[in-house]
Amino acid sequence: MKNTKREKKFSNKTIERLALYYEILITLPFKKKYISSEEIGNLAGVSPSTVRQDFLYFNEIEGKAKIGYEVTKLKEALRNIFKLNSKTHVVIVGAGSLGQAIAGYDSFKKSKVVFDSFFDNNPNKIGRLFKGIFVRDIKYLKDYLKENRRIKIVVICVPPKEAQSIVNLVVDSGIKIIWNFSPTILKVPSDILVEYEHIGVSFYRLLFKRKTIKKEIK
Repeated sequence: MKNTKREKKFSNKTIERLALYYEILITLPFKKKYISSEEIGNLAGVSPSTVRQDFLYFNEIEGKAKIGYEVTKLKEALRNIFKLNSKTHVVIVGAGSLGQAIAGYDSFKKSKVVFDSFFDNNPNKIGRLFKGIFVRDIKYLKDYLKENRRIKIVVICVPPKEAQSIVNLVVDSGIKIIWNFSPTILKVPSDILVEYEHIGVSFYRLLFKRKTIKKEIK
């Protein structure tokens, strides 16, 4: 019988949910052979039908009635979706608390994400190791990226006033993907992918949801 499943373009919300499902699976505190859409939904805060709908368009993801999804195969399918079956080499600019927290995030180790180097302008950090990663002088960033073409993503963890000049160097080096934690909008060419992480925006969104919850309680 012909398989009628098909891939489609996903909304950002769907991609976020798929990423959350993957995080849930790789951080399960116990070994589990099968997991149901109900269990995934409870852990992700979504309905079981949403979980099933999200998986519907992938040939690799198939559940068994009354049993659920095989955890090993489900993790492998999600790795394929996010292209995590080979190493992803990353550089972090800014070896402060935020940069170190990102480098130390345990899930990245399970997903073949490799942090090749920190870059910083602080002489007290240059030449040292943080989270087992060497800190290089920021003035060598462009040359390092040009010489190490395996690097595909650069993470920006610097103050807003420094971010644009650093991103200019990153773009000039040939990098096409930037993960920006600096609270500023960057000017980049149209072929550069920038993912923004606005901590303030997330906090304000939380405050708004709190207001909604208070209304429901009343």
